[in-house]
Amino acid sequence: MRSRARGTLVLAASLCSGCGDEDPGSKPTVEPTGCEAPAVELPDGACWRPGVPEDGCGTGFVHDGEYGCEPVLPIESCPPGLMAVPGESECRAIMACGDGPWGEIPVDATTVYVDGSFTGGGSDGSEAQPFTTIGDAVAAATPGALIAVAEGSYVESVTVQGKPVRLWGRCPEKVEVVGVGGQIGTLVLLSGADGSEVRGLAITGAGVGVGLSGIEGVVLDHLWVHGNDLYGVDAEDDLGLVSFQLTGSLVEGNVGHGVMVLGSTSHVERSVVRSTVPSPAEAESGNGLKIQMSCDPQGNCNPDAPSTVTIVGSVIEDNQTDGIFAGGSHLTVEQTVVRTTRPSDVDAAGGNGIAVEPCGPYKGCATLAPATLVVRSSVVAANHDVGIVVRGAQASVERSVVRPTDQTVGRGIFVQHLCYAPGHCEPATRGAATLQESLVEQCHQTAVVVSGADLQVASSVIRTTWPRASDQRFGRGFSIQSCDGTEGCSPLERSTVTIDGSLIDGQYEFGLLALDSDLVMNGTVVRGTLAHQFDGLFGDGVAVAAEHSTATGSVTGSLIDDTARAGVGSFGASVALTGSHVRCAAIELNGQDHGGNDYAFNDGGNNACGCPAADHACQVATADLEPPQPLGP
Repeated sequence: MRSRARGTLVLAASLCSGCGDEDPGSKPTVEPTGCEAPAVELPDGACWRPGVPEDGCGTGFVHDGEYGCEPVLPIESCPPGLMAVPGESECRAIMACGDGPWGEIPVDATTVYVDGSFTGGGSDGSEAQPFTTIGDAVAAATPGALIAVAEGSYVESVTVQGKPVRLWGRCPEKVEVVGVGGQIGTLVLLSGADGSEVRGLAITGAGVGVGLSGIEGVVLDHLWVHGNDLYGVDAEDDLGLVSFQLTGSLVEGNVGHGVMVLGSTSHVERSVVRSTVPSPAEAESGNGLKIQMSCDPQGNCNPDAPSTVTIVGSVIEDNQTDGIFAGGSHLTVEQTVVRTTRPSDVDAAGGNGIAVEPCGPYKGCATLAPATLVVRSSVVAANHDVGIVVRGAQASVERSVVRPTDQTVGRGIFVQHLCYAPGHCEPATRGAATLQESLVEQCHQTAVVVSGADLQVASSVIRTTWPRASDQRFGRGFSIQSCDGTEGCSPLERSTVTIDGSLIDGQYEFGLLALDSDLVMNGTVVRGTLAHQFDGLFGDGVAVAAEHSTATGSVTGSLIDDTARAGVGSFGASVALTGSHVRCAAIELNGQDHGGNDYAFNDGGNNACGCPAADHACQVATADLEPPQPLGP
């Protein structure tokens, strides 16, 4: 029914203006529920606990007793050369060195020995007369042979090609390979060396640390890849397909990207990638991991050759621009911590934990190369800009915690239509994401932004979003808005968001705002929405607004509780309420025409309002409230 008709939603007897100026502290105390915290209660009396289940944390993580998980890690970051992965509370060496010149290397009948300190002459690779360089040992080794490297600093660049070898150092603390200038990299593995293994070495030098091309089934294990003048690990398909595993390793202080995966497949497990230094030649560098489809040196990319990367039980920290970036590729992140990503030194942009997007014409792909992301049982925390960015890609976030803490921006999750610049969008590409059994908290400005995209939220918690520090604006739980012509979308792209069984707690301005978009909310609690501290404006639990298009909202079986202004606001939008309660709001329901559109409240029955208990029919006011604005810069 239209809001001006009589029925369960009743027109208020007297209208008010400036209702957003009330002191929230003047409202009656909210009535206690029959649910024991952290469980929350729905209008039908059901108690439930959203967020990560108590038994739902990944290996190396512990439940916080409320809605999320915390990684078990040292309190302070580890110093250079030491590492810790989730489940380890103390920093440690990369591996044990063992005793004797060969430590715990599993020497066998095929072993070729290397000892840079040997001065006896007549080196033949035997234990008694070892080679003094790794290159000589590689040249002499039979296919599949074990090369055992004793303590020492080996100043050489090593290439493995045409045969597989197992290259083992005693441990990275005692065995380093230092690449020389003028070479591609310190250690390069090329075609014909499928199945090679590299273990127990420190790798540093003037080029790439470890380079891979045209080689599959490579194992990189317990390495310290650090201080290289180009990428730490660089896997590119110039000479053919590449697949490798990086396990138990520390990749730190490299230039450009810690790990570069181009048209390749990799599995990263129980490793640390940190402190990547940006390259002066690449403005968007400094990434922990950069993952892309196959591209030639001229920047022409092949959408049929994506990379596929899985990261498990690892820590990606203190990198720049993006902790992990995936373009036109497929990325899975499990039981991993991605944190403290800094913005670019060039333009102060970025600082995202994880960013994923397709590759289109503006990125070198003549046809679209889609991108996918799965984040499961992980923590994405303390990144400068956005925890997780989904641009025109398909993403799933499950049983994870997103917790940005930067007061300048510090947003949680951003799902958007693919736009590289104003006027340059991919019209056929919409971002789409699901957020399940997760916690997004302690963000600044907005916890979740959806722009011209689709999002489904189930059994998740969005709480404690702070205003932007620079001007104390925003602080929203959800900012759901369209992508219009100013952002490159023509025609306008609406957002669609469905929220089931979730908790949105402790926001400023709006718990949820849907602008020129469509919102469906079922069995959800929105509570504790505050006004601006500096002017007393806003403070709506749920607001749906039509500015340049129509907007719709459907609220079913939900509770909107303790709001500074309107429990539910319609600004030229059509809002349906069914089986929902609005409790302790300065204005229960507010409707006003806006953007050339009439407002409407549609009554589906079994709604109630009041304070401290929802015990009477809801009233619709037509107060002249300050309308919402889209999320600004």
